[in-house]
Amino acid sequence: MDSLREFDKPIFKYKQTGILRKNIAGIVDAILVFMLANLVSYLILNEEHLNQYFNLINVGIYFFIILVVYRMTTILIFTATIGMRLLRTKYMKENNIQLTVKEKLLASFMIYVDEIKIFNLK
Repeated sequence: MDSLREFDKPIFKYKQTGILRKNIAGIVDAILVFMLANLVSYLILNEEHLNQYFNLINVGIYFFIILVVYRMTTILIFTATIGMRLLRTKYMKENNIQLTVKEKLLASFMIYVDEIKIFNLK
């Protein structure tokens, strides 16, 4: 019976991150989204069509679309956004289990999903 004692307490490789680190990563990501949205509007969209484009679609919706595309691509490819990578954090499940594609998509749309947490990488 003593040989099974090692299975009593699970050993987790990563610790859950604090709120300060989450917020700093969110601020870094917000800055990157604004820079990316401005870069896309400057390089891809012509200046002639730029005024027509922003008259048709609200600027807030434009930034939201860029945010969703940014989060989806970075979370699907890297399992974390660039701000999270800079602060060495990552999305995982409660027992340090990697996310499935469905859970990655959910994490990109909804920042705080019940089962998905942000953990510090060592």
